[in-house]
Amino acid sequence: MKERIEKILNIVGWVFMVSGILLGLITYGGIDKEPYENAKEAYESIPDNELAQAAYQTALNIYNVQFTYAMSILFGGIVIGLLFIGFARIIELLKEKNERDYKTAQLVSRIDTHLTELKDINHS
Repeated sequence: MKERIEKILNIVGWVFMVSGILLGLITYGGIDKEPYENAKEAYESIPDNELAQAAYQTALNIYNVQFTYAMSILFGGIVIGLLFIGFARIIELLKEKNERDYKTAQLVSRIDTHLTELKDINHS
């Protein structure tokens, strides 16, 4: 069951990472920069005009929000994907540790049995 959980977590992690990267890039590519560039041109040509300044600030804020949204999708997908992959690795490491502990306990039990036998032989 643990192996299945590890595989599922790994797959889900990679799906989140790839989806986050693709959706982040698609979202970034879909940002319409033209209103921002037009407002910037208008503001630079007449910097004393309050309407041009307000239009530029509004367009800049909209562009910044869209850019932040795209980067949030990109990095969010990567982080969530890495969390799932990390959980899968932790489960894998715990499984390996339990197997080593079990083998160690068996060896200690054998050694203890042999020591007991040796003590019995020495006392006879």
